[in-house]
Amino acid sequence: MGATSENVLKQLDEKIEKLRALGVERGLSANEIDDCILKCVNLEKNVKSSKKRKCSAGYSRGRHICLVASGVCAGFWVFCAGVYILSMLHEPTDHFLARALQPLLYPLLKSIRLLGLPILRRYNGLAAYYDEECLVLNPFYKPGSPSCDICESVTSIKRQPYDDFRLNLNDASFNDPTVLTGGFKPVGLSKLMNVCQEHIQEMTEGVHLIHSSSPRINDLTSVLNLTEEESKANPKFHLEWRTRMVGPSRVLRTIYSRPAFIDYRSEVALEKTIFVDSPNAESYPIIPVFGDSYAWYVQSAGRRRLMLMPKSECASQCKSFQITMNPGDMLYLFTDPWTITSLPVIGGGDEPTETTVAFIGTYTTDL
Repeated sequence: MGATSENVLKQLDEKIEKLRALGVERGLSANEIDDCILKCVNLEKNVKSSKKRKCSAGYSRGRHICLVASGVCAGFWVFCAGVYILSMLHEPTDHFLARALQPLLYPLLKSIRLLGLPILRRYNGLAAYYDEECLVLNPFYKPGSPSCDICESVTSIKRQPYDDFRLNLNDASFNDPTVLTGGFKPVGLSKLMNVCQEHIQEMTEGVHLIHSSSPRINDLTSVLNLTEEESKANPKFHLEWRTRMVGPSRVLRTIYSRPAFIDYRSEVALEKTIFVDSPNAESYPIIPVFGDSYAWYVQSAGRRRLMLMPKSECASQCKSFQITMNPGDMLYLFTDPWTITSLPVIGGGDEPTETTVAFIGTYTTDL
């Protein structure tokens, strides 16, 4: 280390001597040469000091900006919390905010969803969260009580031809579950997948929520390549395939058309769900998109049993029912007081042997 310092000092002395010789050649006196060397040394010190001051000033400004930004964010969240609490406690404020923010909510949420689509296409597992109404459970939220009077008067599940079914708003049985026969042509798994593959561009629009008992069936490509042989190979095979976009819904509507009895003023939900099961797949719940909507369930292929049970609030007033759905049958019902479970058809000597396919759509009406 000492030898290195001596070398540096020796090189510095040599450079100073060269500067002195250069000054003598230019006609400078010894004092003038010394003044020049001292000014150079002081200038270097001033440059370093200036850099330190600038760095210190930059750090101070950055810290100040961070503190101001943190204060603004904290103030914003405190303001939002205060407005939320006020709207909960003061009804006129709640109404005013609802009117003021309503026009902005749809464009804002639409922009967020469109920005998120590329990420969701790459990571399909996030699709389950993409369409959730709420990602964080609100501990203060309580769903409304179901309309138990709707199911209280139901003593049996009626069966009638699809063409004879008419909805009469003045009829007390308007909300009663009804099985309609002969309204839909049975469509098996192969035909369903062929139609979807013919419209592959529309089918790949948006996000698909896919839940399957098979690890291989985890994206749209694997769903569209599903064969009846593969579904039968696993006796407990189950696939729930849900889409909420215009393109796929339009394609599925060519197979599962909107029922003729739905009034044109009613709003049909974009969400469409397909269920594919092996002949003896285990039971599972069927959850429509809206808890208080009207639903039509189509047994597209194979046979399944549907169990309609009143929700817990209505259990003491309403009965439970089991319905065997044959290919082409459709169940119409108001979902609010009911829970729906799909079960295999077992016993009776007429057990299904083909893959079962089912479809459910929903709509709401203010009529």
